[in-house]
Amino acid sequence: MEEFASSGPFVGITGPANGTLVVLPTNLVIKAVVARFPGTVTNVAFYNDVNKLADIPSSPYNFAWTDVTPGGYTLRAIGSDDTGLSVTSAPVNITVQSNVAPSIAIISPANNAFFTAPADVPISVAPATATGW
Repeated sequence: MEEFASSGPFVGITGPANGTLVVLPTNLVIKAVVARFPGTVTNVAFYNDVNKLADIPSSPYNFAWTDVTPGGYTLRAIGSDDTGLSVTSAPVNITVQSNVAPSIAIISPANNAFFTAPADVPISVAPATATGW
């Protein structure tokens, strides 16, 4: 999260961090802080791009996004107070991917190899996927 750089009103997303990779299944919790509003904060709205996800009327300003699907997202929070002031957070970009079960590839013996019984058959394997459980 960026530091409070000015003396004006501030809204910041504190979680997830910019650049986060989220692996499903999960409840993605989006958290925001607000500071230095001239009036009483009445609402923090969470957005995915231009789509409103939730309105949170009081602190803590957290939202559990339960129906998230794989893809890239830009999150924003907009804080509003009772004077009519609205302030938008810096964007937070995240990537959501499905959990892929790990798999392996058998390196040896070669497919259709023959052995005379009884035989000790060494088996070599290597990971076939980069992500997974």
